[in-house]
Amino acid sequence: MWMKHKEFVELVQNSWQSQRTSVVEKIRKLNGILKNWNKDKFGNIFHNKRRLLAMINGIQNCLSKRPSQYLSTLEETLVKEYQDILEQEEIFWQQKSRNYIGELKSEAVSYFFKLFEEKHIVDMYSQLPLLFPKLNEMDLDCLSSTVSEQDIKHSLFNIGGIKAPELDGFPAIFFQKFLNSC
Repeated sequence: MWMKHKEFVELVQNSWQSQRTSVVEKIRKLNGILKNWNKDKFGNIFHNKRRLLAMINGIQNCLSKRPSQYLSTLEETLVKEYQDILEQEEIFWQQKSRNYIGELKSEAVSYFFKLFEEKHIVDMYSQLPLLFPKLNEMDLDCLSSTVSEQDIKHSLFNIGGIKAPELDGFPAIFFQKFLNSC
């Protein structure tokens, strides 16, 4: 939602260029800036949606009684704003559903963790190696090799745009767009 706003890119770049700290600290500070900016620029999407619908309805009622070029132009403008609000709402619900799915995943992990606690699997550890194929030396070396910056960029740019790989809550598309700025 924010990424589509005309001021967002400039806000992020100004925030990051004004700081001479680590990327983690820049993200932490940017998070606070963006929370305030969100309140100022977007406010409550649902309140804005109701307000726009009421205004459009009022204009359409007036237009049904007598034509007016001014009201027709205003209606077009408000309908465009309303479409933007609908797009913001769709993104909002997509992000909310991802959070909900994350909570469900946490509950599932917790359930299975409790299910397979040590007291339940006294003899299972001895059978564990039989469940997995043996890795050869080359595969083991690959798994223990250092991760390059190129590997990170490759992974970051191949992940879905609205996935949030870290706890900071920023989706991958944010880093895809601003990686070179930090």
